[in-house]
Amino acid sequence: MNSKEIADARETKTMTTSELAEQLRTTNDVILRNARKALPDKVIENGKTTYWNVLEITRVIEEMKKGNSNQHSTFVGATKRGS
Repeated sequence: MNSKEIADARETKTMTTSELAEQLRTTNDVILRNARKALPDKVIENGKTTYWNVLEITRVIEEMKKGNSNQHSTFVGATKRGS
């Protein structure tokens, strides 16, 4: 795979808000609050499923890491479990 194919693959994998919240052991509200900070141009509509690609997920997680230590500990625990 060349770098363009890898980048395209990263862009096509998606998760819903609920799936992301479950993986990070947090709530949809926490994901959405951090997403609004990290991705102000992302369209998030109430009552509609929001899909997140890998780059967006990364930005949301980075924003969460800036937040309180409880969220950071939850994130670290989730990544260790996934290894």
